[in-house]
Amino acid sequence: MTVVVDAVHSGYPIENAWQFVASDGTKYLLFQSSGAIYQTDMSGAPVQIASVTYQQRTDAVQAFGSMYFTNRVQGLW
Repeated sequence: MTVVVDAVHSGYPIENAWQFVASDGTKYLLFQSSGAIYQTDMSGAPVQIASVTYQQRTDAVQAFGSMYFTNRVQGLW
């Protein structure tokens, strides 16, 4: 197995991961680590795109050309 992203911050493992395919075909890996959601297309370091309540499970779905996230605290974004 190839390790793509192990951890963003020391001591905070990746909790969730999702794939997003943009309309131009670019593939992104989006993942949650601690209280943040990150994205990368594997060409550089992951970039934080959102802050989340890390005690709550976050889930996501790709629809209508976008990625939608939700958890029990922050609702849909």
